[in-house]
Formats: sequence, C-alpha cells, structure tokens
Amino acid sequence: MAVTMPDNGAVHVFAATVTSAALPPAPRGEVWASDHPWLSATNGWGPVEKDRSNNDSAAGDGNPISLGGTVHAKGLGAHATSVVSYYTGGGCSALTADWASARFTC
Repeated sequence: MAVTMPDNGAVHVFAATVTSAALPPAPRGEVWASDHPWLSATNGWGPVEKDRSNNDSAAGDGNPISLGGTVHAKGLGAHATSVVSYYTGGGCSALTADWASARFTC
C-alpha cells in the first residue's frame, strides 16, 4: 500500500504495511486486566509489565507489585505516560482500578 500526500506543492509517497489480527475474546465476569490480552500498550519507561512492577527498560525485570507495604499478586506495572488498550466487546460495566491492580466487571 502506498499513500500519496501533497506537501506545500510537493508530492511525497509513503509506504505502509497493513496487517490485521483477530480480536481477543471479550472478558466475561470479573477478569484481572493482567489476565486479559491488551490490544496495545505503550509505556513511559520500558514495557508495561503484567503482575510485576515497572522497573527498568527490559521486559520481565520488575519486582512483585507493592503498595504501602502490601504485595499484590495481580496488576499492571506501568510508568507515567502509559496507555493500555483493551477490547471488551462492549459488555463491561466497570473498570475497577487502584494504584496496584485493575479488573473488569463484564
């Protein structure tokens, strides 16, 4: 696929690849966000971690998630300026989250 865009009287051609992937199944019942596959995730520092804290720039380098001395088995480890997108199929009524964990109610 090629996209042609005019730019101040000049024409530029940009190449792009289009891919498609099947959506994951929508969550049912109460589901931990870390147990459901995300569509995309960006993070301000390193990758978003599932059930681990965000530590350094490598995947899997986080520690157990801890908040106020309480260790949490489930959750997402992310840094400022992070965005995690999920497919919920329109069936969820709530996303419950605190600084340590998140879960869907569907």
